[in-house]
Amino acid sequence: VDMIVVCSTSSILCNAIISAAGSQVKHIFDQQSSNGTLTFETSGGNLSCMQIAFRPWTCDKYQPQNLKQSIDTFISSVITYALRHNITTLAFPSIGCGQRGYDPKLIAEYMIDETYRQLKSSVHPKLIISFVLLPGQQSIYDAFSDRLNAIKIIEDKPTSISFDKQSM
Repeated sequence: VDMIVVCSTSSILCNAIISAAGSQVKHIFDQQSSNGTLTFETSGGNLSCMQIAFRPWTCDKYQPQNLKQSIDTFISSVITYALRHNITTLAFPSIGCGQRGYDPKLIAEYMIDETYRQLKSSVHPKLIISFVLLPGQQSIYDAFSDRLNAIKIIEDKPTSISFDKQSM
């Protein structure tokens, strides 16, 4: 994967990625966040990716009408960056399904639909996007898998967008 995406407002995800990425990435993250910057990119550090894209994502649990728009913004900002910088493979986390407690089916629908919309409107011929789910998140995996299957059924014309589900 060329770039992994990290929700910079998720302390659990950030801490896990930064710890694995090493001191160089931690230093940049600490510097950026102390300046109030939550949208930035770093090298992959000790990880096997070339870059890490940090993007904020928040949505008030009491204003669910903003959920779709907030996810659309999160997804589109990364895809726009990737297209401008010739990134060919990206990996997104499933946001909102952990401590935020959103319904995984809704998160999967919004994340996959916006990704699909971005890919359909893109002129980038080979952008490959993955959604990374942690082991033990069967309900989240099922939600993402079900949504990918639903899009396959809805899409009735030939396309270069493929849907491949793999688990590790």
